[in-house]
Amino acid sequence: MWWLTVGALIAMLAIAYGAALGSAAGLWVVGVAVPIAVVALWRSSPVIEVGPEGIAAEQAQLPLDAVGTVRVLDARELSAARRGFDPQIPIASFLVVPPWSPRAAVAVSIDDDDDPHRSWVLASRHAESLAQHIEQEATDASGGSREAPGSPDRPDSPTPG
Repeated sequence: MWWLTVGALIAMLAIAYGAALGSAAGLWVVGVAVPIAVVALWRSSPVIEVGPEGIAAEQAQLPLDAVGTVRVLDARELSAARRGFDPQIPIASFLVVPPWSPRAAVAVSIDDDDDPHRSWVLASRHAESLAQHIEQEATDASGGSREAPGSPDRPDSPTPG
């Protein structure tokens, strides 16, 4: 619903200019402001890519061999993680989350002692498919030997349920 805020701001500008300078000026403001707003919002949205090289989010790169457990966060869990209230997600996590409140995200724990972040939190409209894609790429990269989260061979991971 963030686009409603942008639309309201453009409407206020158009009405103000239209009232002061005439309706043509108000329409001109709409004609110029809407494409600028669309391009600005599109260009400012983060891009998350998952491939054989790893996970790329903004300018950061996480190799697949450092991927630990992957879990989907709903809006409530994401809100807690952003504020540091989720005990499974450290406050020093790498966040790729827009300023508005997304509905879901993916938390990826990092199995690399040299990495300054213990986990990544990646907001996505398609969090379930992003999590599945990360798991699949990590499994493929490890030659199929990757254990599922919550398995007996991975006692550090939470059991589902």
